[in-house]
This record gives sequence, C-alpha cells and structure tokens, in this order.
Amino acid sequence: LRFLGTGDLLRCAEACRTLARWSKGAVLAWKFREDVGDAAVAQIAAQYVNLRVVDLSGCVQVTDVSIVAMAESCPWLKSVDLSGSWGNRSKITDVAIVALAKKCARLKSANLAYCSLLTDASIVPLAGSCPLLKIVNLRGCKLLTDVSIVALAGNCPQLKSVHLHGCRLITKASKAALK
Repeated sequence: LRFLGTGDLLRCAEACRTLARWSKGAVLAWKFREDVGDAAVAQIAAQYVNLRVVDLSGCVQVTDVSIVAMAESCPWLKSVDLSGSWGNRSKITDVAIVALAKKCARLKSANLAYCSLLTDASIVPLAGSCPLLKIVNLRGCKLLTDVSIVALAGNCPQLKSVHLHGCRLITKASKAALK
C-alpha cells in the first residue's frame, strides 16, 4: 500500500472493510509522504473520529489547518507524531499544538521534533491539559525555553522521556525540574 497515492489510499479505505477497520481505530501512518496534505488529513479525521495514533512525520504539506481539524474530530488521540526532519521546514505552529491541548487530553505521546516554529505558548498549554503525557520529543525546537520544560515536569507526573537535543534556550534549570 505504500506505493499508492493518498487519494488511492482513501478510496481503498472506503472500499475495503479490513483497511477501514484498521484505519478507524488504530493508525494513520503516512510517514514522509509528500503528497499528503491538509485535505487528506482533514478527510480522514472527519471520517475516522476514533483515531488513537496519528503519524504524519515528515509530511511537509501538512499545516495547522488539518491538525486543528483532527483535534476537533478525534478527541481520543493518544499519540501524535508531527515531527519534521532536520533541515526540513515543518509548517506546524503553536496554533495546532494548542488545539491538540484543548481537545485531546488523553495524549500520552507527542513527537514534535523539528517543529521549529513552536514556542512556550503551545507547550505550556499542552503540559497543562495533557497530564497523561509520558513521551515528548522536542528535539530541534529552537524557540522553547525552560518555561515549557518546567510546565511539563510540573504537570505530567507520568513523564518518562523528554528529548531536548538542539533546544538552544534550555538551561540546567530544565534538567533539574525533570529529575
């Protein structure tokens, strides 16, 4: 199926009961598919409101528009991967993460690596609204400060893993808060 275009995958999900069942409850995994954009993500989110895991890593055409739509439609999300890749410009901003924070309180894992436009304005609400977070990857999020990490440490008691490599504004205060 990985060789099919996004439109073909959507048509397959509509026609195939097994694929539709798989899509409804489990995973939207379109890693590094350059043809995946806002329209496809919004369509899936509207059709499969029980999604639990979404992996859109490296999908450079995905923007806040579809992530906000997904947050609105899929409140049961437990894991999101919106990571970009090094040198690859992610279009995800604070708007998308705040929407996830408001609507998806059951999140346990958030991979936001290389979402270089994110600031404390989104990570603090995420920490405050998603106390079940266990894994947070913020690698390469260069605009984040200690404020975000202290919020995660203070509001997410189940936190087991926080990746901060490349977060240039993070100091020893964050490391102390995480201990």
